[in-house]
Amino acid sequence: MEKEFSVKFKKLDVWKESARLCVEVYKNLGTLRDYGFRDQITRSALSIPSNIAKGSSAQISSRYT
Repeated sequence: MEKEFSVKFKKLDVWKESARLCVEVYKNLGTLRDYGFRDQITRSALSIPSNIAKGSSAQISSRYT
């Protein structure tokens, strides 16, 4: 049952686009020498698909409790 919940967010278009954005950010900032800035921006980009996935699973889980 847990596996079923963890896969549903991958079908969302918004999650797919945010994951692509995250990859683009990592690619484009890979050579940036300002490591603090690069770290902050890449962590921010990664938080978008992560939060979508977390919110999606929280909504699904709350329906069954």
